[in-house]
Amino acid sequence: MCDKIESPFILIHALRDKQSLTMTDIVEIKRNIERENPSVYVDVSKSSILETISFYPEIFSWENNHIKRKETADNYFQDDVIGCFGSIDIDKSLESKIIQCIEN
Repeated sequence: MCDKIESPFILIHALRDKQSLTMTDIVEIKRNIERENPSVYVDVSKSSILETISFYPEIFSWENNHIKRKETADNYFQDDVIGCFGSIDIDKSLESKIIQCIEN
């Protein structure tokens, strides 16, 4: 069985302590997660990323080939909210491992 991680989950966690990321950064995160967790597939295709940005314009923007965290989006990155955002239906221990891969 393969667990699929969607781009909203990746972006909300990856931008928690950063202001912006490049697609290269996102692909590195994908590779790190999939290397450490072989049963996980991370969907960070360009279309998936752009769809996430379009779906959450109050949180993310695309500027000069960077995915940016909007300055007005701080409330979405707080502990009590981030756990609900883009949540995935996987085992909590695997979710913790994935979040560690994103943050490292």
